[in-house]
Amino acid sequence: MKFEEVPKEKWPKDDPKPPLKVFHNNKFLVQVINDYGNIRLTINKVQVQHFKRDGTPNWKDGISWDELEEIKNSVGYENSWMVEIYPPHDKIVNVANMRHLWLLHETPDFGWKTKDNDLASD
Repeated sequence: MKFEEVPKEKWPKDDPKPPLKVFHNNKFLVQVINDYGNIRLTINKVQVQHFKRDGTPNWKDGISWDELEEIKNSVGYENSWMVEIYPPHDKIVNVANMRHLWLLHETPDFGWKTKDNDLASD
């Protein structure tokens, strides 16, 4: 999956906390964000019509695990562990069809590990 980096001069000017980088292709928009010292990928699936009548983004639902993994790899995090979280009910923020992946600073104790790699444990 190929992405183009969006030049900063094309980003919205009024964003109080702009992303570090923005990538896009004909199917996805990916923002790399510094989220209180943690790196987060915010991923949106775009539609032909990007905005609703009221001017808000029109993000399409339905991003698969395979797509998330390919996107993560395509924007430079192929050797990184990232997680998607499911918070307690009272902490849910659900305002748009977006997916978020957070970069882990270390290899987690959990995860799929095989006997063929350095991370395997018995």
